[in-house]
Amino acid sequence: MASVFTAGSARFVLAVGVSLFAEAAVLFVLHHRTVSRRRDHSGSQLPMLMCMGLTLTSGGVTQLRAWTGAGMTAMFVVGTAAAVATLVFAIRSLRELRRDAPPSKPG
Repeated sequence: MASVFTAGSARFVLAVGVSLFAEAAVLFVLHHRTVSRRRDHSGSQLPMLMCMGLTLTSGGVTQLRAWTGAGMTAMFVVGTAAAVATLVFAIRSLRELRRDAPPSKPG
């Protein structure tokens, strides 16, 4: 029973990771097709989606392939680096939103 749950959750994580890659690719194509002079508010969101997808995909592949040893270590390093990059891009995205927000009126 536990192996079925592990395989199912690994497949789900892999599917979510691949869908995040696909979403980032579609948004990248749509963003570069539209020519606009307005300020871009999604500067850090596409790299954040890519890094999040890489984190989930590497974890799902590692679980499905049951890697151990050097392969597991390499995927752990890749997943950890992608997770840290995801946090960095999320913080940058929040700072961009805060900087571009209109000032609040005193109550």
